[in-house]
Amino acid sequence: MKTPDRDAEERLRANWRLEQSVPVAGWEFSHLQERMDEDEPTWNFDALCRHALERADHVLDMGTGGGEQLPLLADVLPTDTVATEGWPPNVPVARTALAAHGISVTAYDAESSESSGTRMPFEDDRFDLVLNRHQAFVAEEVARVLAPGAEFLNQQASGGDAQELHDLFGAEAFYPAHLKDTLLGQIHRCGLEVQEEAEWSGAHRFRDVSALVAYLHLVPWYAPEEFTVDR
Repeated sequence: MKTPDRDAEERLRANWRLEQSVPVAGWEFSHLQERMDEDEPTWNFDALCRHALERADHVLDMGTGGGEQLPLLADVLPTDTVATEGWPPNVPVARTALAAHGISVTAYDAESSESSGTRMPFEDDRFDLVLNRHQAFVAEEVARVLAPGAEFLNQQASGGDAQELHDLFGAEAFYPAHLKDTLLGQIHRCGLEVQEEAEWSGAHRFRDVSALVAYLHLVPWYAPEEFTVDR
């Protein structure tokens, strides 16, 4: 039987460890551009946001990440645009990125707020458009800050997303509360009317294990707590 090349194995492990040591700043995947690809939904969320913004004067972007997306819509953003971000490392990054556009960023974690009952830091009927791209939300709070006739434009990753990773780590759905029917039930119960809904499934493809480790470093909620290369 051929003896494994232990030096080669250790070089691989060292490379994977290096991927986990890169500081995370914002929601930036450009260094993975040639190492992974993903299918795109059948709708264009940016185009939907742009269309909705054309008729909005008071806008909230929930879960703005590192502030990467809003500047792409700068030409249609109203003066009264604010944002929240729930992941602490992203908050200062987003504030720096959006300050040049006059957009303030408030730290607000809807995941913890759901259990603690913490309200969003905005008054009732504050916005005529709330945008949400993959950020957890408390439906009652969204309904509270929406003005009468206002719009909630929302795109979520399913709580049952990445089934292969679930199988790999022996886990159930990472976020069972974020399944479509559960979210729709919450939305209906708080009095919001669903005008349109759609569901889609696609794939991520990683060129090598290093790319997968780098991805899990950026989205650690897809791996078990305390996940490391060696573990």
